[in-house]
Amino acid sequence: MMKNEFNEDIERGPKCGVRHVQVSLIFLLNFVAYSMRDSVSIAIVAMTDNSTTTNPSVPTYNWTNKNVVLSSFFWGYIIPQVFMAVVMKRYGTKRILIISMTINCIICILTPVTADTFGSYGMMACRALQGFAQAGVLPALYSVLSQWAPPAERSFLGALGGSGSLLGVIVTMPVTGFLCSSSWGWPSSFYFNGALGVMWLALWIVLAADTPFDHKFISQVEKKYIASSLDHEENAKNGVVSSLPFLANFILGFIFGYVADTVIRKRIMSLETCRKVFVTISTVGPAICLVSLSFLPENATILSCVLMVLHQSFSAAYQGGISMSYLDISPNFCAILMSITNAVCTICDIVVPLLVQVIVTDESNKSQWTIIFLIAAAMYIFATVAFVFLGSGKVQSWDDITDKKAAVDSDDTENCNTDINK
Repeated sequence: MMKNEFNEDIERGPKCGVRHVQVSLIFLLNFVAYSMRDSVSIAIVAMTDNSTTTNPSVPTYNWTNKNVVLSSFFWGYIIPQVFMAVVMKRYGTKRILIISMTINCIICILTPVTADTFGSYGMMACRALQGFAQAGVLPALYSVLSQWAPPAERSFLGALGGSGSLLGVIVTMPVTGFLCSSSWGWPSSFYFNGALGVMWLALWIVLAADTPFDHKFISQVEKKYIASSLDHEENAKNGVVSSLPFLANFILGFIFGYVADTVIRKRIMSLETCRKVFVTISTVGPAICLVSLSFLPENATILSCVLMVLHQSFSAAYQGGISMSYLDISPNFCAILMSITNAVCTICDIVVPLLVQVIVTDESNKSQWTIIFLIAAAMYIFATVAFVFLGSGKVQSWDDITDKKAAVDSDDTENCNTDINK
């Protein structure tokens, strides 16, 4: 019988093995992390309302910016998660999570003192730092699965590891409510979550390992089963790495768009200047990345990945730049303008692969790829100069259809009068 792609003919070892322990630790990580994250939505009510506890010594605050405090976690969370997978691949998931959760635990335990001393702004700083430190939680799940989960078990192990976040939310709401209404008051909810984090850290330090080959207690049978089942997964890993730049572009596109609107709304820059600044970021930034990539040594794999992520990160600024310029200069014909420019851009999609085919005759030859990168960087710079000197943020005169419509209406009226007179 032919061996199938999941290597079922290889002995799997214990049904509950070390691989299950690793994923269970990630389950607990998600439980603790989401408990820390979401308990604040309950605790902040008690922090600003002295009627929630019978203990009069529990401090409360007259904060009018509670929603800002709640959102501050994501200030630190949103950007670092884009690069965290690369960092974990370079330095190891175990080490990074020890650092990030240590930071989380310390901040969680110090939050009551910080809030009492520095008010809502201190609370925001704590939450943003926690968000920054928790940026590795979601990538950690996939990092562990990529090293420990055989394809035949991946769905179950993935569901197990990820479900900790949901359970964390379910449990933390009533527990936080109970603690806040008790005589211990809302500070106890932060101490409780901090203690949970410390206990998780102890388990992680003792039981976790980055790969089956690093674990001290795994059986040879289980190690062989995991290793053999993951041999064919290398291409999938490459696909995940390849998707990181586009994930960065997706996330940062929203941020750049929001920032551009804020800059224009608060009149920090004129609309035209704002568009030109964001176009410059979206073109010069990628150009610098491509030039840097051209001169990296061949073994700088991690740095190459980082530069490609940065390339797409800078490119996302187009959402605050050229992407909206069509509407700026011609609200009435913006769709037509977009169609025309997109058609021109499609020419590049046709020409670039042909250019690569001509120049890169040996795909392992770095100097040939350098030529491609430098040509692309030069095109970026040319586009920047052209838009900065020739671009506009004003509605163009040919966009005004009011006069044309009035002229048409006048002609129609004239023709109607003529018909009546006849």
